[in-house]
Amino acid sequence: MEAAATIAGKYTLVRKVGASAIAEVFLARFAGKDGKVDQVLLRRVLPDLARNDQFSQLFQKVTDVMSGLQHPNVLRILEVGDDPAANGRFTVTEFIQGQSLRRVQEAARRKGGLHLAHALGIVLDLARGLHYAHERKDANGYAIGIVHGDVAPGNVILGYDGIAKIQDFGMVWVEAAVPATDPSLLTEKFPYMSPERVCGAPLDRRSDLFSLALVLYELITGIPTFQAATPKELMARIVDCKPALPSSVKEGFPPEL
Repeated sequence: MEAAATIAGKYTLVRKVGASAIAEVFLARFAGKDGKVDQVLLRRVLPDLARNDQFSQLFQKVTDVMSGLQHPNVLRILEVGDDPAANGRFTVTEFIQGQSLRRVQEAARRKGGLHLAHALGIVLDLARGLHYAHERKDANGYAIGIVHGDVAPGNVILGYDGIAKIQDFGMVWVEAAVPATDPSLLTEKFPYMSPERVCGAPLDRRSDLFSLALVLYELITGIPTFQAATPKELMARIVDCKPALPSSVKEGFPPEL
């Protein structure tokens, strides 16, 4: 059975918990040298992609950089590995007891958005994690130029301890090298894209901050910043960038914010 599979001789798959355009995601158990068993998330690259040398090189390049990120508000990569017996490349990240911000947001939307203090706390956590990554330098002191590129509720884990962590730094570049097989995987991202990403222009940290602002807007109003009947219309609205003031859609909204 799949649940009994072992990766790299030490990660025992428990159950599949998700998937993306490039990988399957599993909850796994890891037994350390001290005998302590920890839960982790293991992302296993899809077999066809793992056998693609060009993709593997890109995946390795991105994950090598991202595995160096160590911050309380960034989901930590514990290992990047290759296990030919289990269809190739994988990453292991810490497992957080909590929910994706997307699920929290969906529940809050039915009540008109999250409580303002909670929404601001989440976004401040994410801003700290993004700033840390944006400021990251190499061994010679030069800025690496890390951009997440896909800041959206589905890439945020909200722990039951109240701490928000952003995940999948740089994966947008890896996913871009793979034809999308499930349109829903992309349409979920449209509402949080920056104008630059919509237009295919080069991205810098400002793109991440724009997307973070869209997340904040929706968290506190319960309404997406930009709405349209089709993805094409939505992208046009993002590029036009004329959102309604939050105070016009949310009664009692603080004018200062």
